Amino acid sequence: HKTIHWLCFDLQFAAGLALSIGEITKVLDITKPRHLRLFKALNFIALVTMVWTRIIHWTYLTTTLFVTWYNDKAWAFLFFGILLSIAFTGFNYVCCVKPFYKKFVKFLHVSAEYEALPPDASADRRRSSVIQLDLARTELLEAELADFQSLFEKREVSRRQSVPVLRGVRRGSLLALQVQQSKSFGYDMTKSKDL
Repeated sequence: HKTIHWLCFDLQFAAGLALSIGEITKVLDITKPRHLRLFKALNFIALVTMVWTRIIHWTYLTTTLFVTWYNDKAWAFLFFGILLSIAFTGFNYVCCVKPFYKKFVKFLHVSAEYEALPPDASADRRRSSVIQLDLARTELLEAELADFQSLFEKREVSRRQSVPVLRGVRRGSLLALQVQQSKSFGYDMTKSKDL
């Protein structure tokens, strides 16, 4: 079905583009007007892509699937499809669209002050504006890093959650290993003369 292909393409394309833009914008020197314009343009492209692929086109494509399942009287697919779609729509909004929107709006306001400086503005005023711009960028980078750092946090594993290590070779465990290997190679251990 063409709808499934579109769904996969939209999700992969949006993720790839967002990650690429995220990495490119990290290395831009936003104190330079050209880099600042590029930063805002790239974030706008990412926001539009997220809104289109993760909200507008997503809604159209999932509705198409729901109508197909309804017409085919595939009630289980319809029920679980709607539940999963609602959950993934929430994920799309919270993890994909909202962060790009916040990033875009924040830099729109901060950069407007920086760009509105007259050419004859004092050095202190320019420095203050550049500091505000840099602080906004730092906050965004720290927020992105905090999201990923929580994934790699060092956690204590309790003994109950770990698998015990076998100490020494026991006849029972050796036999179990031989049986497991024989099943994986299609050989019946019970017919073997070694046992």
